[in-house]
Amino acid sequence: MAHVNSFFALLALACAIPAVSESRNGCRIISKDNLLCASPVTSTDILTFVPRATSSLTVERHVGEGLELTFVFRHFPRLENASVTCEQKCRLVTNFNEHYNEPQHLNRLILQNVVFSAYTLDSFPGLNTLKLLHSNLQLSRESFRKLSKLSGVEISNNKPVELPDHVFSSQGMSLKRLIIRDNAVLRVTHNAFNNLKEMRKLILKSNNVTFLSKHRVEDQIPHKLFRDLVQLEYLDLSDSKLTALPKGIFANSKLLSHLDLSRNELHSLPSEIFKKNWRLRTLLIGGNRFRSLNFLNSLTRLRTLDVSHARIRNTDLSILSRCTTLRKLTMRGIPSVRFSVREIQQLPKYLGHLDLGDTNAISLTSETFHGFLNLTVLVMDNVGLKHMSFVPFSALQRLRYLDVSRNGLHKITEDFALFKGVLDLRDNPLHCNCLLQWMLQIETNRTLSKPDIQGATCFTPAKLRGREPSSISQSDMRCYPPEVTLSIGQ
Repeated sequence: MAHVNSFFALLALACAIPAVSESRNGCRIISKDNLLCASPVTSTDILTFVPRATSSLTVERHVGEGLELTFVFRHFPRLENASVTCEQKCRLVTNFNEHYNEPQHLNRLILQNVVFSAYTLDSFPGLNTLKLLHSNLQLSRESFRKLSKLSGVEISNNKPVELPDHVFSSQGMSLKRLIIRDNAVLRVTHNAFNNLKEMRKLILKSNNVTFLSKHRVEDQIPHKLFRDLVQLEYLDLSDSKLTALPKGIFANSKLLSHLDLSRNELHSLPSEIFKKNWRLRTLLIGGNRFRSLNFLNSLTRLRTLDVSHARIRNTDLSILSRCTTLRKLTMRGIPSVRFSVREIQQLPKYLGHLDLGDTNAISLTSETFHGFLNLTVLVMDNVGLKHMSFVPFSALQRLRYLDVSRNGLHKITEDFALFKGVLDLRDNPLHCNCLLQWMLQIETNRTLSKPDIQGATCFTPAKLRGREPSSISQSDMRCYPPEVTLSIGQ
């Protein structure tokens, strides 16, 4: 009898939870309250197939010129999450009828490949998260006027986008995350971010951006653009073709802890631009052409710094030595500094991560990294190394990752068997003879604590080219005595 009751209990549970099913129009229920339409569907298909009780709706391929958004969503009183991607650009139509209730529970909406007008979203006052992607947007001051609960907005991969003055004024106390990236053309007015006093994270990257002031186009970023962002903690302005920044641009954002200015066209920054940003922990400015690092003097709590491809001189390294809280430093591709022992010894000693890749030839001696007791990651790829022993790294007891890939290394001395971390040897022309037999021996000796050697392949002799040293027999890794040719004069 107990077995019979268990059978009926399982049968009832199976009936209560719908199995994955697919209809003629390609929609399928992927969970109890979640529907996915991957094949081309129209608004009528959605109304016909989707259960009224669904809480999540994903339409990957909507077809038809018009998407009557409100007309569709009002049929689903429990709908909380909706994502609609049009097959070809469709126009959002919100012919909202006053006889129907607004979709009160919809809090997350993603729209892709749509033509968007100013008043499209008025019918969804409960929205918390909004994403507008791959679309043609016509924004005005009224576009988000009724969306007072918005906390997160993303506007990405769109055709020309203009952010008018006060476009987010209704979200002053709610909007915390704003992502505007990868837009073909982005025009930003001087007051676009006014009143956003609760904003924590702003990503304004990879846009072909210009700034509007009374219908006049400017290339320079306005010095008051971020004046109301008093709670801002994270700001990304990378890949934005910025040529200069005004002195007081970040003055009101005193809580700023992460700033990314990578890959712009900056040659200098005002010396006191970060004077009031004493909480700044991460500064990414790689990919610019800075000739001086004087603006770092006021950053006493910086922990992560990227100055790759800067045009600084050896004298600027003394500025870095004063950044005693720095833990991660990236200095890739700096052509004007030759990193000898003296230059490396000027860097902060408490670093845990140091990247010197793509720089001029680095000279390695027993004193090169003396005092870097906390270093765990060291990157020196493509720095012109021809041969290498473990002596310069022997004092780095915490070192767990050493990248010396893309150099000209022919041999690695046997003392590297003492290394207990990852050794990256990719793209080095190793000569596999008896001097590299230690790599084979540490693989066969399981009792030995050994390095994790990655990417090592033979370049010479020709018969071993492309093979890993650890896979070659000792008989093939021999050292031959030099050939001597005697020439007897006549």
